[in-house]
Amino acid sequence: MKFIKGFFEFWYDFIIGDDWKIAVSVLIPLVVGAGFVLNGFEASLLLPRSWPSRWRHPSSWPWPST
Repeated sequence: MKFIKGFFEFWYDFIIGDDWKIAVSVLIPLVVGAGFVLNGFEASLLLPRSWPSRWRHPSSWPWPST
């Protein structure tokens, strides 16, 4: 029983011990995203809209190619 208690104390201190606000700010988007996916919402729509623009073709780069 001492091992189990120590195991959970370690993870509590590791995740929440530093700053509980950081743990909550990571947990909320994960829970909301999981809720959307479990209710049939397409997961690819959860990505930010600016993400595909980062994968442009090299010919569209702002500097000239050599």
